[in-house]
Amino acid sequence: ADGAVRLQLPEGFSYRSFGVVGSTMADGNPTPSRHDGMAAFHVKGGTRLVRNHEVRDSGAAIGDPALAYDTLATGGTTTV
Repeated sequence: ADGAVRLQLPEGFSYRSFGVVGSTMADGNPTPSRHDGMAAFHVKGGTRLVRNHEVRDSGAAIGDPALAYDTLATGGTTTV
């Protein structure tokens, strides 16, 4: 938690921010920008949240290219 206020919610409601652009992900890479959609999937022992990123920067894969679905794509997903 960085203390930044991102939502004005009614009293009694709360939220938790995660994956702020540029923050370090578990693999050591920065969280990509432009997350514009997500889906939650039930997996054994919990839930996985997959976020889509419309990254239009360099065209290079973010992270380990060996793990990239498409090394030429400028967008992609991150899994929480």
